[in-house]
Amino acid sequence: MKIQAKLLLALIPVLLTGCTDHEVNQKPALCQPTIASADTVVPENFEYKKVTDAEQKLSGLYGTQIEKLAEGIAEVDEWLYAPDEETPARKLIDDAIEKLRARITSEVTALTKSAIAAPKGKEAADILSKVNALLVLYPVPKTGDQRKSLEDISAHILATSRRVEDIRRLRYNQWSAEQIKKGMDAYHKKTSWLTSDKDKEALLKICTDYIRYLDSGFMEPAVLNLYTDFLHRCDSKMDDDHKVKLALSLVDPSLQRYSPSMF
Repeated sequence: MKIQAKLLLALIPVLLTGCTDHEVNQKPALCQPTIASADTVVPENFEYKKVTDAEQKLSGLYGTQIEKLAEGIAEVDEWLYAPDEETPARKLIDDAIEKLRARITSEVTALTKSAIAAPKGKEAADILSKVNALLVLYPVPKTGDQRKSLEDISAHILATSRRVEDIRRLRYNQWSAEQIKKGMDAYHKKTSWLTSDKDKEALLKICTDYIRYLDSGFMEPAVLNLYTDFLHRCDSKMDDDHKVKLALSLVDPSLQRYSPSMF
């Protein structure tokens, strides 16, 4: 027989997006304590493990890192117990697994709050990577209540991941709007005395300097309208040659445009 408590090797693949720079922990699965039986070949003078040994091992891990607790439970699972130790050994490990499950739930809740509050997207992605690593250690549920808890955690993490990406996109749009505003201010100063080809070259530089690194594909409608308006204003003051130069400068393959992933 086996205690139905194996560690999940994967839970929410979506969390790996933006978090792939981190190695995913994969711990050994938890199983029933190894029990000696009539068919078990035991070396001479072999000393069976006792429940008290397991208690001593696990009691020193409850206040440590979650990863160490999970490793300790897996280690205790592999010990060979005498037949009369089977029932208490199973109960001890079940209790330890429940404590592991509760600790992971609590830590995941705290980390997801930190991810949303993180001032930088990269920091939030790092936090979500830690969440994913913890979920790898989450024991497979055995009861309906445990399955419901796991479903709730999964839904909460998915919502957090989406919220983090949404925040990064909004930060990007805020920065884009600020760049366009700077370009418009410079545009108005230049067009007030625009007369020669040299001035048109200067206007071309203003237009490209402020928007060439913006990616309109990530823009919200309001910011996209602002971007399009600024582009049309620049275009309206140029002859055909400068219009072509402006277009080519904005689609230069060597450009490394900014994206929400940088925010």
